[in-house]
Amino acid sequence: MFSRITDPRNPKKVTYSVNALAFTAVLMFMCGLKARRRIGFLLRGGRCADQFRELFQAPNCPHGDTLNDAFALMDPAEFQSLVCWLVYCLIRKKVLYPYRLLDRYFVIAIDGTWTLKRKKRHCAKCLTQKKNGKTTYYHMVLEAKLVTPDGFAIPLFTEFVENTGNDSKQDCELKAFYRMAKKINAYFPRLPQFCHNVAASGFVREDLKLTDNIKSYSSHVLKRL
Repeated sequence: MFSRITDPRNPKKVTYSVNALAFTAVLMFMCGLKARRRIGFLLRGGRCADQFRELFQAPNCPHGDTLNDAFALMDPAEFQSLVCWLVYCLIRKKVLYPYRLLDRYFVIAIDGTWTLKRKKRHCAKCLTQKKNGKTTYYHMVLEAKLVTPDGFAIPLFTEFVENTGNDSKQDCELKAFYRMAKKINAYFPRLPQFCHNVAASGFVREDLKLTDNIKSYSSHVLKRL
């Protein structure tokens, strides 16, 4: 599955394949590990290590720093394309058809979350928030999930909310939503989507000209349906 990802590392110095690294990252989130160093405590010994060696012909489960260093060299857009391809496979095989709204729309929930918060600037792309004379520097990401009535939330798209230095105003969830909506429609041009954007609260610009495939409603409309 991860053969679609380009590996820029020197093949002669590679100990862990992209498959092994990606599997470890997925396993880390499935186990609810809140820090990369927890991998060493829980996954690098006992039966876990034995099974990992058997699956990937690797000496052990990779260290958290190894994950970070390797993924820093790879293109996030390729991982995003892979996620969209997996969702496309589910839709093509009609796995998600019973969960459609009004037997037509796939429900997509969109909301933002903070990924980093500091008192000092982390990088040039940091967002800023001023309150009571204090400035907070933070990073944010906008997530789109394809959701079902029984509680499944399937990752669909990720859009980073970050300053580029080209605009007079800093980036925000609403701007990121406009960018994300266009990209989702590019990946799924014929997919009927019921897009509930918590961040935008339903206030979508008319000049955005989204196609009929994407319909955005505010919270009160969602509750009424």
